Amino acid sequence: MVLEANREGGMLTCALRLSGLFGEGDRQLLPGMLQVLANGQTKFQIGDNSNLFDFTYIGNSAYAHIIAAEKLITIDPATTPKTEYTVDGEAFIITNGEPVYFWDFPRAVWALRHHYPSYYIKMPREVGVALAGAAEAFAWLMRKEPGFTRFRVKFSCWNRYFDIRKAKNLLGYKPIWSLQEGLVKSLKWLEEEEQSQAAKKGQ
Repeated sequence: MVLEANREGGMLTCALRLSGLFGEGDRQLLPGMLQVLANGQTKFQIGDNSNLFDFTYIGNSAYAHIIAAEKLITIDPATTPKTEYTVDGEAFIITNGEPVYFWDFPRAVWALRHHYPSYYIKMPREVGVALAGAAEAFAWLMRKEPGFTRFRVKFSCWNRYFDIRKAKNLLGYKPIWSLQEGLVKSLKWLEEEEQSQAAKKGQ
């Protein structure tokens, strides 16, 4: 819908497609990985960890939105025709440009919390899906939210990495923060949030 609206009534649009967002304000990805750490489940690995995955620090996502907007406002649709070199009407994949093997990412998170598993218990994807299905059924019976789901198992085994050359060439996008820098900033924010919540409970 966004792309189809381009140049309708003089409005210019483009679409940014993001992968594996994490960062300050994250309530899902990093908290989930830290919950695995809190549960003492870091020794478990589903799949052979040969699947590459692109994660994106939220600061780089915000930067991509800013430069996309700046590019769009320089175009006068009345005088500039749509070509393959104009950004309007185009979709851009935005990532950190650092694909990693999936399980290397949560292990980097745990390492920043000074945790290094001494060994790993590896299970095939099919076994993980079956166990997650059983966990979902048990959670349903207990009327609780399942923490271990078939979607999460499949998510951890997907190949999900992308070519961002189009964003680099047309938008001029270049990630400002590396994955490691993004993780350090994100975990610092989460730690401050935990301390803030603990202080509120203590009042």
